[in-house]
Amino acid sequence: MSYQLKVIKDSPIGFWVLDETSGTTATDISGCGNNGVYEGGINNVIPPLTSGGNYGNKITNIKYITTPVLYDYYGSTASGGFGNKYTSDNDFTLEAWIHTNISTTNLTTIFADPTNNVGLFWQNGNIIFKLDSETLNYTIPYFKKVLHIVAVYSVYQMIIYVDGKAVVSKNLTGFTFTNTSLSLQIGPTAHASDSFIVDDPAVYRYALSATKILNHYNDNGFLPPIQIAYPDNGQIFELYDNSISSQYKYSYPAERSWEYFLTDDLYYNRDDNAIEIAYSEDAISKTVYLTDLVTIPLGITMDSSKIEWYGDNGITVETSVDNSTWVQCMNGQSIPQYKLNDFDTSGFVYLKITMSTTDNSKYLPKLYNLTLSFYNDQVMYAQNGGSYMSTFADLAGISDPAISLGSKKYPILSRDYRNGIRVPIDSGFYINANIPVKTIEFFYTPDALTNSGLITSISNNGYTASNVSWNGAGAMSKTNINSLYVNGINKTSSTNVSDIFTAGDLHHVVITYSQAISGPIKFNYSLGGTVGCLIQNIGLYQDQFTSTQILNHYNLYLGKSSVVAQDSTITLTENSVQAYNNDWLVIQNV
Repeated sequence: MSYQLKVIKDSPIGFWVLDETSGTTATDISGCGNNGVYEGGINNVIPPLTSGGNYGNKITNIKYITTPVLYDYYGSTASGGFGNKYTSDNDFTLEAWIHTNISTTNLTTIFADPTNNVGLFWQNGNIIFKLDSETLNYTIPYFKKVLHIVAVYSVYQMIIYVDGKAVVSKNLTGFTFTNTSLSLQIGPTAHASDSFIVDDPAVYRYALSATKILNHYNDNGFLPPIQIAYPDNGQIFELYDNSISSQYKYSYPAERSWEYFLTDDLYYNRDDNAIEIAYSEDAISKTVYLTDLVTIPLGITMDSSKIEWYGDNGITVETSVDNSTWVQCMNGQSIPQYKLNDFDTSGFVYLKITMSTTDNSKYLPKLYNLTLSFYNDQVMYAQNGGSYMSTFADLAGISDPAISLGSKKYPILSRDYRNGIRVPIDSGFYINANIPVKTIEFFYTPDALTNSGLITSISNNGYTASNVSWNGAGAMSKTNINSLYVNGINKTSSTNVSDIFTAGDLHHVVITYSQAISGPIKFNYSLGGTVGCLIQNIGLYQDQFTSTQILNHYNLYLGKSSVVAQDSTITLTENSVQAYNNDWLVIQNV
């Protein structure tokens, strides 16, 4: 069952799946007739944010969506029916999936009435729930991923839920709205450099329970990649570092509790086992430093590393080997002094963690954990085959051969940077294929579209050389390529990279080859340099995929049906259909 069907079961008063491709109407599929309007035009982004959908919608400073709620469950005029001075005793819930790219500190309307200050907003990394004069803030700890955001008003309380969990609440006493009307909208952003993707916003004229909210978050499920690749005899790389054993690991708070670092400006949250800047009713800016020394055992053979932490909103991490020269770390990438081909031999890592806020009455950075991992030979085999992945070094054009694998598996549509291979600028990796490869499938999120190589292989052992790359002007180069599909669309004839990819967006890529390739297949390699990127779920196949197979895989990754039955093949009669809880139809042969 798709995510959309599960939401419909909970009776929203307005539910916009935002899957339109033309026109100006954002259709409300709740049945109540509260259709919205695409202001400035439809701005589709594919893949969507939730399973079973077709698109998300990108909100900018000139493209946004109005979602007035004018009708009740019976399609009668209701003047909103909630969130105004006439309905202060009426609970309501706002829900949406978002993926933010907001770099300014401007207040951004996420799903709200900005004129009357009612609904969900974003500012400076905070989700803000406003109810007229009442305001509730929550600092998002990590937002390089899709967020499921829910705001609940239940007369005596206001609550924000993020990813299925109640993260902050506030009791209300004698609260009443002063506004006489309510007109919800999604966006626009306040600045041209800001944008966010939204999918499946919904409104309920009651307080959605914590159980239903968690179910909505958890039910946005997908097939495991191996179940998509295996039926077509594919070898799959899910690309997270549980598949690679670390030689040494040091973690906070496992090895050293955050309580060790407490000062008057820091608060230890025992419920989350996290450390955060202490709240103050006064708007005070704070900068707090945490320092420590980690000793690395020298008797273990190691050649690479990774540093990662959860909670990077308002937090920076620097490392040093002499407690004097500091280098800022990138979350989820190599420790700067302990990279492949540049691995320090001192055996020390000095840490400096900076937590800062411009207003500790609103913006409260929180650090949950931090881990330093050290490896030897970052080699990972396919989940179901003999091909393996590794870094490459000493190649022209590769200034930083280190790659970083994500820490866990996350659904592909979550766009979570902790899943997959995070590849820095001028870096890359290769897969040594032990089969003849006619099709390669993967997900690709480029940081930019400057000159880069996507996939390259050389001619060896009778296999043909291949290449997909582009230069600084965006002109594409393709060798031995039969077809190139992106998000289920044939892009083989496209000659400029800007017609194929969008910087910062997730893309499902399938390349089929005219002649088989094998051996070392290089990803993100070019003599002219490469962009930083995220690559996820690589599949290798011996068969050359057809367009039908490619679209089938794309739909499966999106949580959509893989097989469409034509009307002429199945005939239903009353006796051949059984209903179970109104959710499923069982079709029997007669």
